Amino acid sequence: MSFIRCDRGATPTDHHTLAMTLGARNRYVWSSLVTALYRAGRQAEALAAYSRVRTMLVDELGVEPGPTLQALETQILRQSPALHAYPAGTAAVESLASTPNNLPSLSSPIVGRAADLDTLAMLTRDHRLVTLAGPAGVGKTRLAMEAARGRHIPGGVWLVRLDAADSSTSIARLVAETLHLTGGEQSLVERLAGAETVLVLDGCEHVVDAVAALVGALLDEAPRLHVMATSQVSLGLDGEVVHQIEPLRTADAVALFEARAVATRSRFALDADTTPIVHGVCVALDGLPLAIELAAARTRSLSVQEIARRLDDRFTLLRDPTSRRPERRRALAAAIAWSYDLLFPDDQRGLWALSCFAGGAPLEATETVLARLGVPQASAVDVFSRLVARSLVNVEVSSDGTVRYRLLDSIRAYALDRLRDSGLHDTAAAAHAAWYANLADHCEATVRGPGQAHAVATVRAERANIDAALAWTAAHDPPLGGRVAMGFGWTWVVLGDGVSGAERLRSALAAAVTLPPSTRARGLLVASWLEASAGNLERAQADLDEALRIADELADNRLQADAERHGAFLSIQLGRASDVVDLATSSVTVT
Repeated sequence: MSFIRCDRGATPTDHHTLAMTLGARNRYVWSSLVTALYRAGRQAEALAAYSRVRTMLVDELGVEPGPTLQALETQILRQSPALHAYPAGTAAVESLASTPNNLPSLSSPIVGRAADLDTLAMLTRDHRLVTLAGPAGVGKTRLAMEAARGRHIPGGVWLVRLDAADSSTSIARLVAETLHLTGGEQSLVERLAGAETVLVLDGCEHVVDAVAALVGALLDEAPRLHVMATSQVSLGLDGEVVHQIEPLRTADAVALFEARAVATRSRFALDADTTPIVHGVCVALDGLPLAIELAAARTRSLSVQEIARRLDDRFTLLRDPTSRRPERRRALAAAIAWSYDLLFPDDQRGLWALSCFAGGAPLEATETVLARLGVPQASAVDVFSRLVARSLVNVEVSSDGTVRYRLLDSIRAYALDRLRDSGLHDTAAAAHAAWYANLADHCEATVRGPGQAHAVATVRAERANIDAALAWTAAHDPPLGGRVAMGFGWTWVVLGDGVSGAERLRSALAAAVTLPPSTRARGLLVASWLEASAGNLERAQADLDEALRIADELADNRLQADAERHGAFLSIQLGRASDVVDLATSSVTVT
């Protein structure tokens, strides 16, 4: 009901009849009636109407009026100026200007969520159950509260925080208490069956089964109820619409950092020197609002340059020791730990396995590592499906149907710490390196044939993981590192990796001192080719000379012929046409 008429010609009996028609459950429409009577200059009738609704609430529901009605009575008795929003005696007086709610006032404006708010406005208008899903720290709670402020309904908007709930908590009682009801679930159903109401259930993931059971029942019995939930996993109910909250785009993340930094230190300002640094910080933090706000809070005592330097120890840096908010809202590690501790042991190991991969991971690779961590390969798909459902893992599907899993950097860092704590880091890293050694063997066998395009695309996608495998093998299994580098060598040639590819090869060969001399020589030949293709001719000549020396010592004709072919390529780069012909001719005469 948008308006209640209180014309001076209407009698108290007319208003009493209207009040009885409304019923005690529509207590917020009663607020409109009482306010309208007062504004029409009928203070006694307004107080009488309040008395009637109080009596009806006690008789029908066994409860006293809520804080909204009680505050309204006090304002009338005091003849508060706040009640005179409209001139007394107007023909029609609008109902209470603000929807009753218990939403806290935001301490700072929301940044970068305009599109989400527009979408949520549409979804909450058209659907009765909307769940905001996303990883820890992505800003689900703040976004839900801001979206809820846009709802203006007689039954109000009520935030129910579930942080402290556990398996022993009655969710129905918790919701009822938030609405100032007594009598448990029955009184809750009766209340919600009246005026249109929105419940915002915040942080459902740890009690999702209990929340789903209650929400399903309430939506069935209270057709005017709308529910907005925040959770890392959906409630799984029919009719639920899940809106996935993504990290901020980089430009919005930088704007959020600046806004929070200015609030922390009023003289803070971005300039030509600091803007690129803040941009890099926001990218490193994946646009995760909680992480960015915690980083910005450090501008109280650190420069942005110092903040950027300390990101390698992000969990020490990203906590606000001055905040009074709950631990998981003022420390990034605590926020991620909240999600991690809710996982099954196999799912925790799924995160451990994924943390070994520096640039995302193909399904087959993750299955291999997970198996070495004690989770059967047959269970791997279920593990990753649950992690995706809990917003902890992102999925990318290429045009050819290849699946790739990715972790946000902060989640990866946290999972990697837990993997190290478990004592299984080297086991997982060895499985990771072994998988890339097998991939290197495959690329070596196919890169100079019809499979070249696939080999090149694979190595391009796996650059970061190959580097990670080479770094681990250099310290723990140098021969395996040599195999990885040798296998990918010609793919790096095709990719044009030049100097960087040559450096990877030489580093792996230097660490693997037990490699056969002939293998070492072939690796140097590929390094020479890579250097020559990049125009680094002096270094290419040095690698070629060392390979020729080894070939001569071994008296290996085939290796010598291979060296001559590489010499012909280098001679092309050097502009020595006659040497090109001589070396090419000599190399093909070897039997």
